[in-house]
Amino acid sequence: MADVAVIGAGPYGLSVAAHLRAAGVPFRIFGEPLQMWRQNMPKGMLLKSDAFASNLSAPGKGYPLSEFCRETGQPYADIGHRTPLATIIDYGHEFQRRHVGHVEPARVTDIREAAGGYSLELDSGETALVRKVVIATGVLALKHTPDMLASLPQGTVSHAADHHDLSKFAGRRVAVIGGGQSAVESAALLHEQGAQVTLMPRRPILWFSEDTEPATSLERAWMRLRRPNFGLGPGWRGFFWSEMPQAYSLMPQEFRLANAFSQLGPAGSHWTRHRVDGVLPIRVGSLQSVEHHDGEVRLTVGDDRQVLTVDHVMAATGYKAEISRLPFLQHMVPSIAAVRGMPTLNQHFGSVSARGLYFVGYLSAPTFGPSMRFIYGTRFAASRLVRDIAPQYQGRRGISRLMAKPA
Repeated sequence: MADVAVIGAGPYGLSVAAHLRAAGVPFRIFGEPLQMWRQNMPKGMLLKSDAFASNLSAPGKGYPLSEFCRETGQPYADIGHRTPLATIIDYGHEFQRRHVGHVEPARVTDIREAAGGYSLELDSGETALVRKVVIATGVLALKHTPDMLASLPQGTVSHAADHHDLSKFAGRRVAVIGGGQSAVESAALLHEQGAQVTLMPRRPILWFSEDTEPATSLERAWMRLRRPNFGLGPGWRGFFWSEMPQAYSLMPQEFRLANAFSQLGPAGSHWTRHRVDGVLPIRVGSLQSVEHHDGEVRLTVGDDRQVLTVDHVMAATGYKAEISRLPFLQHMVPSIAAVRGMPTLNQHFGSVSARGLYFVGYLSAPTFGPSMRFIYGTRFAASRLVRDIAPQYQGRRGISRLMAKPA
């Protein structure tokens, strides 16, 4: 029986695996490295987070994005430079090579309790027995499309996370529903690929973050004092959300649930504004009705009930942190303590009811706060979780080198 299975090889899965390996904990990690980033994020995307907040986590000095960019000769700045999606993918693969080793491409299809731990069914046909399981599967299975849109025929509606290459929409009429970064950037990229795009925020106003980069060095120094940059953005208001996940976990439950996903909510980045504002038609307001007729979709929008006819609707409508959405977890859901479908976790990211089952990333945000929705949260999550697992392996650091051979 292996000791730990890490399900998912995105930023959180790779970071947890790196900390396990350094601590000498035998583990197996399942998934395709950075799969969602490679297959479900649009080509040409730029990271919303600053580069200093986009590091995967390994113990000690680790391997920050700045070092990767220096080694590969790519542009880098802690603040202000927008990191391309392709750079993050390449960085993630090099991080895996150095700090994780082999990632098994098998997909976990089912988890059940077993004597001394858990039984994992793999799509390879293998049954793997492990003592502990870390669920780090990201958000792809959690994507949310409003019921009103979900009833549309296949091919006329999709989620923003369904696409990597947007060039296939060239010449087509596309409505992008949503007002967050995903919606704004998807609309911009679609337009730049030749689609006829209408951006449709569901709120009365389309918000953009403020461009706070002053022109002179003196102004920049003053701005850094007045509004220092934290992992989730500038300003002292963001200090708690960015830097204090442990304190967040000690707040009352209603506070945590109310703020986990509402803070740093839907808004486009200031550097995307010039690509949509005054460039694309923008219709604000909630959807009133949706009809499909002769291959076209008719959307009625806002209190004035404007009608828009398109060929395709793209829902950039976010995700829902509900464990019931994870197909491999269906047999475990009844035994996992949850509130509003979200797992109740202890101080080490472990389920309070299912011993040895851990959740990191988006599903841990209701316990540890908004930073868990971003790469920035990987260091706290990985170090805190492994601190709970590692003590029994002190003095056995060589084991993980045998269990995780370099790719």
